[in-house]
Amino acid sequence: MLTDFLRRGIYDRRRPFRQTMSPSMDILISSNLERLLYHLTEDTAQVAAWMRSLTEEGSYDASMILPALRENFWAGFADDGETTEEIRQIYEHRRYTLTRTQRLPIVRQRAIAARRGTCDR
Repeated sequence: MLTDFLRRGIYDRRRPFRQTMSPSMDILISSNLERLLYHLTEDTAQVAAWMRSLTEEGSYDASMILPALRENFWAGFADDGETTEEIRQIYEHRRYTLTRTQRLPIVRQRAIAARRGTCDR
């Protein structure tokens, strides 16, 4: 959900719900995102309009603030196979088993670092 939003600026809770092995990432409505929208815009009326649209229509378009979002955030996702592989590799190298909430952020961090050529296991 959040990856789609940060790529397109459109939040659509009508999209198919996909369960993953990282349940903290399985969301269709994010209250933290609502707070972030306020901090980026400081416009309570606009945020209220987006939330009303989400409630009434199931989506909202905030693409006009994508530049501000992208200054501070990057989003990506990992499928269950990538997540399992990262858990295995970290266990093999460090003898540490990642918790449910640790695994996805670490998988994505590694992907970003690999893109930049700074990946370190």
